[in-house]
Amino acid sequence: KGYAREEDFFARYGEDAAAAWEKVTAAADSVLDQVLTYEGEPILAVYHSCSAGTTEAAENVWQASVPYLVPVDSSSDRDAPAAEGTAEFTEEEMRTALTAAFDGLILGENPALWLSPISYTDSGYVLDIKVGNQTVTGKEVRAALDLRSACFSVEYDPESGVFTVRTVGYGHGVGLSQYGAEAMAEDGSTYDEILSHYYTGALLAALS
Repeated sequence: KGYAREEDFFARYGEDAAAAWEKVTAAADSVLDQVLTYEGEPILAVYHSCSAGTTEAAENVWQASVPYLVPVDSSSDRDAPAAEGTAEFTEEEMRTALTAAFDGLILGENPALWLSPISYTDSGYVLDIKVGNQTVTGKEVRAALDLRSACFSVEYDPESGVFTVRTVGYGHGVGLSQYGAEAMAEDGSTYDEILSHYYTGALLAALS
């Protein structure tokens, strides 16, 4: 979680909250005079829960390249508790979700042909996908179906009429992986090494 009020934090973690809160605030206080920069400017320090094993390039999510938001290895994410997810949809649920998301969509009579991935990014996320009579992005289908990730596969069972969508990773996949950062820290990496890994070419600078 990116932000939590103190009262919410204590309500959530109960008897373990005091020690955890002290640790978190001490860590934050220790770097208050530092900022992560690229070519002298503060960076957009985006993050996600866990990637599909390699983080995603910014342009594949937001249609604009960012030099420090490029794919990097985060293979430990594959072992994260949130690494894999499954969502099931009946034909009616799938039709309703897709037609609500895409104006003018025509799905056709064969549900097995409703969703057909066309291309993937270098990090394994769905880049373009054929949805009925339209070609859209994996990001758009992720939003339409409320999926954990745009790294997904689709299976359709004609006997049950059920779509099974399996996802890998949790979040947009750009920037720092929270589970990946945790794994690096457990392996002995320092916070500056972790930041340098996930934000390519970014540098820590002292606030003036």
